[in-house]
Amino acid sequence: MNRLLHILIFLLSLTLIAVYYFDPYSDWKKYQKRYKRDKIEKLQIQYQKSKDEAILKDIENFRNFKIEKRGIYVSKWKREEYCITCHIGIEEISESHPINVFGCIVCHGGDPLSIKKDDAHKGLIGKRNPSDMKFVNKSCGTKDCHDNDIKRVETSLMFSMGGVIADLRYQWNSQKSKSAIYATNNIEDKKGRVLKRVPFYSKDDIPPSYQDEYEVSGEIADSHFRKFCSMCHIGANNPNSTSNHSSGCSACHVLYDNSSKYKGDDPTIDRGEEGHPTFHKMTKKIPTSQCLHCHNRSNRYGTSYVGIMENDFYGTPYSQGSLSENELMGGRNFFHMGADVHFQKGMECIDCHTSNDIMGDGLIYDKMEQVVEIRCEDCHGDYKNKPEFYDVSSLRDDLISSFDNININDQLLKNKKGSILSHIKREGNKIYLFTKISDKKLEIKTISNDPKHKTNQCNKNFECYTCHFKWTPLCYGCHIGYNPNFSQRDFLTGFKSMGMWYEYRSYTRFEDTVLGINSKGKISPMQFCQSQLTFPDKNFDNKVFIHDDNTTSFAVAPVQPHTVTKLSKRCHDCHNNPMAVGLGKGYLELADNDTIIFKPIYDIKSSGVNVDFPFESIVSHDGKIQYQSLSNENFKVFNSEDIIKILRVGKCIFCHNSYEDKIYKENNFKYYYDKVKVEGFKHIQKYLDSKN
Repeated sequence: MNRLLHILIFLLSLTLIAVYYFDPYSDWKKYQKRYKRDKIEKLQIQYQKSKDEAILKDIENFRNFKIEKRGIYVSKWKREEYCITCHIGIEEISESHPINVFGCIVCHGGDPLSIKKDDAHKGLIGKRNPSDMKFVNKSCGTKDCHDNDIKRVETSLMFSMGGVIADLRYQWNSQKSKSAIYATNNIEDKKGRVLKRVPFYSKDDIPPSYQDEYEVSGEIADSHFRKFCSMCHIGANNPNSTSNHSSGCSACHVLYDNSSKYKGDDPTIDRGEEGHPTFHKMTKKIPTSQCLHCHNRSNRYGTSYVGIMENDFYGTPYSQGSLSENELMGGRNFFHMGADVHFQKGMECIDCHTSNDIMGDGLIYDKMEQVVEIRCEDCHGDYKNKPEFYDVSSLRDDLISSFDNININDQLLKNKKGSILSHIKREGNKIYLFTKISDKKLEIKTISNDPKHKTNQCNKNFECYTCHFKWTPLCYGCHIGYNPNFSQRDFLTGFKSMGMWYEYRSYTRFEDTVLGINSKGKISPMQFCQSQLTFPDKNFDNKVFIHDDNTTSFAVAPVQPHTVTKLSKRCHDCHNNPMAVGLGKGYLELADNDTIIFKPIYDIKSSGVNVDFPFESIVSHDGKIQYQSLSNENFKVFNSEDIIKILRVGKCIFCHNSYEDKIYKENNFKYYYDKVKVEGFKHIQKYLDSKN
């Protein structure tokens, strides 16, 4: 009998042990114990630093913390939800989505009554991220929530990437048109324009779930976009790379730091694991650091704005004999440069860029300059015109109904596209910008009737920033390679297939200005994009494509450098600079008969690159042959006549170096130009003397 009793006790003990360790319902207890331990440790550290007696009371309260099933009553849906039994300590997602009103299930899905992990997570929307563009119409994009915003985002360049795809395919001879044909998904805008999903390169790249509906192009540009360029696309979840961010709404509205590690109080998340936002928080106050996760490549607007420039891949700069700590994501080093004056004053990206800029307006666009709303003149005016304002007469006005802190009779800035900027107000005779994150009050100076900004023959076709930018990075000779022996993920589908893309480049520089003509017909700074392709399957070795117009796939495009300064460039920075007019670096002389004499410094043949012009050269030495291509029909580079005009003025500015010099007045300028064209420069001074 005793033996039987011992056996029963032993079996009962085993059962209790098994239940304790293998009970499928015990995970929540483990998480709550972890939460209790972590909170006490954090409070103890705080107390050691501050010696605040109130913290001791908090520590004691957590020592008495009960391990028990926990839930909330969601008033909006009139139900209990037990998600916080495990996710205890998780941060409230936002002030506008309080957990006691919305709960968790309305966004995340799942079973609200279960505390068993597998059962509770059945029916989750988008796994960790219900705002992912593949699932967003079941969460943020439902009819009762933000469906109109989602429709805008679906046609925006941030999601469609139509401009990037078109540029890449055009430059690599995959399509004749410079306009968008494909996007990251099949989309249609409110006017009926349609873009098709970008094709797959080969059948082997197609995941099983796409087999019934696909297009195979055989164009290597499509493979490069899917497996490389699209990592910054807001439809792609890319939480731990050189552009770490989430996808969908969370790509912008949920903040990541460079570590991609969680720092909040949810005990279910491993704090040592990469691929998480900093906190379970969504915000409308998006800092520049968030924008930098993507905008640190290509035109590098984000890094330029904050005053840093990525350098060559040579491990520099050095500090005290070793590599410095100046490092971007992906192990890229950088230099500290001059930041944009707006950033120095405390402005973030969202203080200039509107919702329509970023999230779209419901229409499909081909190029970024068609989308960006803000212009220098919107806030600062020009010589003839002051900024425009909108008088608030009713708070029910559709144009301002979604804004905070607006009152009747407020005067709000109205930009050239008709959008209202509610954080820029006129108060009396002054204009103020209230920064959206720090709430600084910054006075905006206008240039109306300022004699220094009077339109004349020199500046009438200039963008403001053409004279008022400090520097812009120039990136030369980007080498792009394809290795068929390694696999890589398609960022649009998540499917991994054979074939891996990689990239390295020759050098980056910042010291010279390059100018061209943008889509508004104004002279603007330019940047290079020069790709050489190595693709073994097609026997491409540093391949440079040639287009029908005999330009190459070395490309150049106008930019807003995002390094604005109050100081202006000097006239001779451009008028006597062969780089500025598109010839490149070298010795330059303009003879009296308008013959251009130019000898480039860089010997392209010695580098082994299969083009016959220097990296910096956009046009030939006489301006008659264009080497580098443009991705927009409305962009232009300087031709021979333009170059001669610019250089001809360059001969005069060493003496006539004052902006107010009478030589630059319209009638005098015309006489000067015609006279010099025929007889050289000897009659100019004689003419001016006669006017005195």
